[in-house]
Amino acid sequence: MKDSGNAQIVALTDQQADDLTALRHNSDIFLYGVFPVTASLLLLIWFVRWFYHTFIEGGL
Repeated sequence: MKDSGNAQIVALTDQQADDLTALRHNSDIFLYGVFPVTASLLLLIWFVRWFYHTFIEGGL
């Protein structure tokens, strides 16, 4: 599909710009805060379970 070159530039209103800024801020919180913490906790839980099943439970 070729671009017809008839794209219209739309100016954002102040409310839309504020909403976009808030959305960007919330996505940054998730991307750089919630996601890494959750991933590291899941990895830690997986490691503890692996360690327990491999060394503690296997040694009994």
